[in-house]
Amino acid sequence: MAPQEVVGRYRLYKQGTRSLVYWLTQTAAKYCDLKSIIKSLATSGAPAKQIDTAGVEIRSAELLRLAEVIANTEPPPDVPEGIVLIAKDVIEGRELCAVWYSTQALQAGSALEKENDGHRFFILVRSTS
Repeated sequence: MAPQEVVGRYRLYKQGTRSLVYWLTQTAAKYCDLKSIIKSLATSGAPAKQIDTAGVEIRSAELLRLAEVIANTEPPPDVPEGIVLIAKDVIEGRELCAVWYSTQALQAGSALEKENDGHRFFILVRSTS
């Protein structure tokens, strides 16, 4: 079982991730059709500006595309300081949890091993940017 520190950081980074995803989708929706980026929304009949993304699975690559839409908007929208702080906390929490998970013995090809690879993806993206 994970130590309480890891469990607490895991919960915080998951909550922070939900906040970041919400901000990304709501902000990007002002500048693009979300259906053109988020595959799971492509079959929705609702207008792109009125889509509720709560509970919608959004892939890592789609999050990056949403961030690119926002970053490439002229003039770029203001990013609230709270979002920047949440992003830093999410990165730190994800790194802490990934380090702990990477020390666990896993069966090759298991679902948990694949999930851990997803955690490493974000860390690699951060380290190359």
